[in-house]
Amino acid sequence: MLQKLERKLGRFAIPNLILFLVGGQTAALVLSLASERFLAEIVLAPGLVMRGEVWRLASFVFFPPSFSPTSSISLLLALVGIYVTYLFGQALQARWGDFRFNLYVLVWWLATIAASFAFPHGYATNFMLIYSISFAFAYTFPDFELLLFFVLPVKAKWLGILAAVGLIFTLGKGGAPELAMGGAGVLNFFLFCGPDMLLRVRGQQRRDRVAKEVERVETAVHHECTVCGKTDKSDPDMQFRYCSKCSGRRAYCMDHLRDHEHVLD
Repeated sequence: MLQKLERKLGRFAIPNLILFLVGGQTAALVLSLASERFLAEIVLAPGLVMRGEVWRLASFVFFPPSFSPTSSISLLLALVGIYVTYLFGQALQARWGDFRFNLYVLVWWLATIAASFAFPHGYATNFMLIYSISFAFAYTFPDFELLLFFVLPVKAKWLGILAAVGLIFTLGKGGAPELAMGGAGVLNFFLFCGPDMLLRVRGQQRRDRVAKEVERVETAVHHECTVCGKTDKSDPDMQFRYCSKCSGRRAYCMDHLRDHEHVLD
């Protein structure tokens, strides 16, 4: 389906979309340092959009991550967040291609707007964008190593799991609006990566079944002496033969092949 969409709409994809996003976030960060009111003017507030402030439908995408003008440490966190968004987004866009990455961000944007208007008395930022991109990166590049706190090397898949646990804990403390925004924020991840996850799970289940069947065959007893009970597993060097005079398929080890009593049913 994605291939059909790309053939029809691929020409509309924005090359280097991630540069456009982080560039806008950086500009918003600088402007917010000059005016604390600036951030309030770019958040997605459905009530204000309905009054004519339609720019908010696009401007909230550029809200700097984890930033508050009244907190000094948040400036560092915002810069780290912008860098991580760029690093992960650039890798995804290079792997997926412009169209798929554009569509991934578009689904997040539309879902966030829909969730915001479902609870119009609040406001929304791009809080979930970095989570959405991070989850996709961790799934696509699970063994990529990052330096946690710039010191500890950690693989992306573990950071993704840690981020997911933290997000669940954070959203769990909120109400319905927070849960709706969280669900909207990861909808694109499950739409784009969910089918592949299911295929991997089913493939692993098939491999497990095959491995168990191979193990069963390898450990199964093929020959067992009717007299003494020796098997090709308990005595691998022993040879076994089947008696043509006994009824049924009755095996005998070489010790009892010639002197056993024939079984006639």
